[in-house]
Amino acid sequence: MIRIAVVATMLGSIVDHMIKAVEEKAQKYGANIVDVYRVPGLLETPLVVKKVLEKNYVDGVIVLGAIYKETSLEEFLFNQVVNKLLDLSLEYGKPIGFGISGPGIYWSNRLVEEGGKEITELTLSAVKKVVDILRSIDNRYRDNEKHSLDIATH
Repeated sequence: MIRIAVVATMLGSIVDHMIKAVEEKAQKYGANIVDVYRVPGLLETPLVVKKVLEKNYVDGVIVLGAIYKETSLEEFLFNQVVNKLLDLSLEYGKPIGFGISGPGIYWSNRLVEEGGKEITELTLSAVKKVVDILRSIDNRYRDNEKHSLDIATH
């Protein structure tokens, strides 16, 4: 079972739905949610993710958050955060799933609930697949077997 930490923003009810969905779907994907951290906003996620990735017991991280249309500089913020998180993933050799909705989205109540579930499930699935691939790479030369994983299938 893979061990996933969740770093989620405190803002917006969609994030609450996303956290609930990831906790409900984790077992389906062979994942155990080991930690959930809430941060004030997306700007604070890279620092917390860095500290989480330093933990040996964490195989990957899922970042959950939302950027609302009304946020000024929404695209700039989104791009900066994603770039930093990608750098951290490469630095620590662990996947980071982006369950960040937005920018440019107006949220209706229905979209908040249903969209949050869908984004979260896709994110959890992606992190699981990357962990499987990394484990396959690590084990490839230990048992002299050919390993093949198709990232597009589950």
